[in-house]
Amino acid sequence: FGLGNKQYEHYNAMGKFFDTALEQVGGTRLLPLGLGDDDADLEADFETWKEQMWKSLKKKYCQDVVLPSKTKDLMDAPQLPDCEYKIQYHPQGTRPQQNISLDH
Repeated sequence: FGLGNKQYEHYNAMGKFFDTALEQVGGTRLLPLGLGDDDADLEADFETWKEQMWKSLKKKYCQDVVLPSKTKDLMDAPQLPDCEYKIQYHPQGTRPQQNISLDH
């Protein structure tokens, strides 16, 4: 989701740049790039895009999982499938033990 104002010369330039850059390195787009316009209603733009984002993520990663509703007790929530990715934090100035490749 990109943030911008249609009155600016380079409307949503960073969002568009990263969308294109991620595609060029093999990123898979789950849904179209959302462009928020601060000259209109940025919050509404994001809320509309966010709802589609959650639907797309659920469809891709949690097809067979019934996610808990907001009113359900979280203790009754089903277990989500394991994710093939993980986040590793490395203290500043250190390097990871392995080389990270963007090629899959």
